[in-house]
Amino acid sequence: MTRAGCLDRIDTLLSGVTGMTPPFVAISRGEPLGSPPALPWCSFWVSGLSVISDMNTLSDESTITSITIRSYHPVALAPEGGAITLDIWDAIAGIRVALLADANLSGNCSQIQINDATVDAAELNGVYHYQSTQTLDVWILGDTPVSP
Repeated sequence: MTRAGCLDRIDTLLSGVTGMTPPFVAISRGEPLGSPPALPWCSFWVSGLSVISDMNTLSDESTITSITIRSYHPVALAPEGGAITLDIWDAIAGIRVALLADANLSGNCSQIQINDATVDAAELNGVYHYQSTQTLDVWILGDTPVSP
């Protein structure tokens, strides 16, 4: 089990998200610093880490790392909002299906949990878009060695 392996596998799974039209133009590690270069876009990054104190031993700590997954969608696809709503819903569902199909990220973690999604309208550098955000919790038992 490796943290790098988890991130690589998440990247691969998000790149294979299907069921939405158009598909993601690209996947990036880290939130875009400016406006997303193209839409729809998907990014992910580490947003927190907590220790599972009930699982600690004298030789290691177990952790839950939170990964924020955000997809960005254009606001101008449909003035009435119907088509863009379906695109966002398809993206949320596609991300969940892709990740849940590999619940231990190819052996790189103990388990994952995908939390609820939120949808907002946002602006980055003058470009308005819709964004959906989901948090993926990655559990790694025995993640951090501890020396007495």
